[in-house]
Amino acid sequence: MNPLLRYVLMGLVTINLLFVHITRAAGLHWLIPMYVLTFTSPVLVRYRENVWYRAGWNVAVMLIFAVLVNDATKTGILHLLEDGLVLAAFCQVHLLNNLRRLQKPDLLYFNSFLIALVTSFFSQDLAFSLLFLTYVPTLMIALQLASITSRGELVDREAYWTVVKNGVAHSVVLLLCTAVAFATVPRDFRREGFAAARLEMLRSAPTYELGFSDQVQLGRSGQTTVSNRVVMRLRLLRGLPQQVSGYFRGATFTYFSREGWHVEALIQPMRKTNQDEVWRLSERDTFYRPGHKQGPILAAEILDSSATRLFAPLETQRVRILPPGDPMLTRVKRDGTMQYAGLSRGGKDPKLRYELELFSDRMRLGPLSSKRKDVYTALRRSTVPPEAIRLARRLARQGRVSESRREKVERIRSYIANRYEYLLPGQRGATKSFEDFVNGRGGGHCEYFATTLAVMLRAVGIPCRLVTGYRSNEWDERTLIVRRKHAHAWVEVRDRRGGWYTCDATPAGSLEQAAATSLFEQVKETVSGLWTSLVGFDAAGRRRAIAWLQQVPARAMAYCADHPILSALVCLALAAAFVLWRRRRHRLVDPAVRGYLAVLNRLGLTLSAAETPRELLTRAEADLDPEDLNALEDATREHEQLRYACRPANSMPE
Repeated sequence: MNPLLRYVLMGLVTINLLFVHITRAAGLHWLIPMYVLTFTSPVLVRYRENVWYRAGWNVAVMLIFAVLVNDATKTGILHLLEDGLVLAAFCQVHLLNNLRRLQKPDLLYFNSFLIALVTSFFSQDLAFSLLFLTYVPTLMIALQLASITSRGELVDREAYWTVVKNGVAHSVVLLLCTAVAFATVPRDFRREGFAAARLEMLRSAPTYELGFSDQVQLGRSGQTTVSNRVVMRLRLLRGLPQQVSGYFRGATFTYFSREGWHVEALIQPMRKTNQDEVWRLSERDTFYRPGHKQGPILAAEILDSSATRLFAPLETQRVRILPPGDPMLTRVKRDGTMQYAGLSRGGKDPKLRYELELFSDRMRLGPLSSKRKDVYTALRRSTVPPEAIRLARRLARQGRVSESRREKVERIRSYIANRYEYLLPGQRGATKSFEDFVNGRGGGHCEYFATTLAVMLRAVGIPCRLVTGYRSNEWDERTLIVRRKHAHAWVEVRDRRGGWYTCDATPAGSLEQAAATSLFEQVKETVSGLWTSLVGFDAAGRRRAIAWLQQVPARAMAYCADHPILSALVCLALAAAFVLWRRRRHRLVDPAVRGYLAVLNRLGLTLSAAETPRELLTRAEADLDPEDLNALEDATREHEQLRYACRPANSMPE
C-alpha cells in the first residue's frame, strides 16, 4: 500500500475513534488500546503476512464480539447501539493493521461512513461538527489516493499535492452544498423521528438544563448545564429597585414524599375568599387583593413561549393581563400563584405580558385553621432521615426561652446555609440522595437546601411550604433581567401574626460560584450556544433571517442619517483601503511582467491562451514595422532574462 495512503487511512480511523469517543458510547478502557493500535499501525503492518499475526487479530475480534453478546444477554437492547459502535471501531483498527498490498480499502471506507452516520444520532454538538469538517476532506483525499495508486502508475510528489488540493476543493464544494440545503430545505424539529424515543432511552448519561420546573424530584443524576438565555424582563414603572425582593414565584409544594415534593392543585373559586389567599377579579383583566398600600409597579414580559406560569413576587397586590390576554384563561390557585391556560401563544409575538403592583409592606392574612396548619406541618417520618428531625429539634432547643418563631427560623436557616455545600448535579462531590445531603456526605443544589429547611421547620411544628420560580437581582438601570440559570427553589414560612414570608437557605452567590468557568470554558460555551442556535435553524428561523436581511438596507440608511459624520469617515476609510489594496496588488506583479505588458498595450497586442512571449514575437514579425518589432523584441528579451534568468543564445558560460 502506498505510504501516504496508509497515513491518510490512519487519520481516517483516528477520526472514527474520536466520533465514538465524544458520544461516550465506549469507555476509555476500550478506546485507549484502539488509539495505541492505530498510531502504531505503520510498525505493526510489517508483520501482516505472518499467520500468527492475522490469527491474533481474528481471535481478538471474536472475543470482543463474545463480550458484547454476553452484555446484550444481560441488558437486552438497552446498549445495543453503543456495543455495535465499539465493535465497528475495533473492526476499523483491524482493517487498518491487516490490509495487504493488493487489497482495496473499500470496506474501511464503508465502515467509516457508517460510524459517522450512527454517531450523528448520539451527538449533535459543536465537537461532532468540527470532527465532521475534518472527516469529509480526509475521506475525499483517501478515495482519490486509492484511485490513483490502484492503477499501478508512478506517482511523484507533485501528483500527491494535486490530489490533496483536489480533495480539499471537492470537500469544500460538498460542504457548501450541504450548507445550502441546510438553509433552504424546511425542517420540522417538533416531529419525532423514527428512532428518537429509542435513542433517548439509550443515553447513559442524561443532561439537564437548569431552569424552572413545576416538579421537585430529588436524587436526579447526570450533568447540569447553565444557560444565560433571558426568559423574562421586568421594567420598573414606579418605585425603586431596592423595593423589589427578586423572588418570583411560579409554583408551591406542600406534600413531601421520598421521591420529592408534590404541588397543591386546588384552584381558588373566583370572587370568593379563603383563609390562605384572597384574590378578586376586577374589570376585565385584573386580579387584585384589597386593603393594602400601593407599592412598586412592574411591567413583566415572559420571553419563553412555552411558559404557562405568571411569575410574581409573594407581595403582589394586583396582576393585570395585558392585551391580548384573557383573564378567564388564567387560573388562580389557593397558594396565590397563577397559571395561564391559553392553548398557544405562537404567531408574530408569542410574548406573555402582564403588569404587577406590589405591596409596600408584607401582606397580612387571617390565622390558619387547624386543618390548613396540619397541611403545612405534615411530615411522614418514613420519608425523612431521622438525622434531620434530631438536628432540627436540637437547634430549636438551643434558643432562648423568649425567642420568637422568626428568630428560631433564622437560626435553622443560617445553620443550613453555613453547614452544607452548594453543588450542581453532575459536579464532583454532588450528592445523589436527600439522606446523603442531610448527613453531609455530599453537596447539593437549591432544591436540597430548600427541602432540608422545610423538613426541619416542620419537624419543630412551624408551617411552611416549598416554592420554585426565579431569583434574580440583575438590574440594568430600571429593568430586571431574569435568565434561565436564575431558576431557584426556596421556602415560605407562615407567621403567627398572619402572612407568609420568604426564607432562603441557599447561600448567596452559590450558583455563580458553582458554575464559575475559565475563559476557555466561557468561549467554548459561547461558541456552543451559537452552534446550537445554528443547528436549530428551521423554517421559522429562516423566515426571521430573511426578514432581518430585508430590513438591513433601511436600517443602514437610517443609521447613516443619524450619524452622518461617522458614516462619511467609514466610507473614506473603505475607499482608502481599496486604493491601498490596488497599489499593493500592482506592486506584487513582477516588474518584468509589468514592463512587458506595457509594451503590448502600446502596440495593441494580446497574448493568446497558452502562448509564450517568444511565440507572440514570431507571430507579430510580419505585422509590425521594424521600430515596433525591435521594441517588442527588446521587451521580450528583457522579460525572459528578468523572469526566467535566461541567457542570450550566443552567450557562453565562463
